[in-house]
Amino acid sequence: VRGVHVRRRGKNAIAAQFVLSRFRLEINTEMRCDRERNMLEFRLDERRKTLALQEARGFWFVEEAKGRPPGWSRVWLKADVRCSALLPPFIVDYAAARSLQRASSWIEPVIRGIEAVVREGNMVSVHEVACQVVK
Repeated sequence: VRGVHVRRRGKNAIAAQFVLSRFRLEINTEMRCDRERNMLEFRLDERRKTLALQEARGFWFVEEAKGRPPGWSRVWLKADVRCSALLPPFIVDYAAARSLQRASSWIEPVIRGIEAVVREGNMVSVHEVACQVVK
């Protein structure tokens, strides 16, 4: 992600434009946080289509990491993406080769920052901090 512009913000939902990759592809998304299901869902904003993608939808899902020490979580990402035929194949190949690593590279630094806040005693748990971030 090279940039982001929030277009709308509502209760548990947000619409934003992301600028992706060195090719500066603009993607307009809608995201919805469902706390009861521990899920952040995303999809293309149908009102602001661009030429790069024909379809993109999916979710982030967080669950307790069974078999790990207390406090560990497992984060799942599921995404269905269909690129426009107008994109040159080398751009699609470039994005596909790098997307998963880049899509998840933010998790560890964010969690480390949250852990620091919890250790300082300002919040009770990582979950409490995460809920404050999403509000």
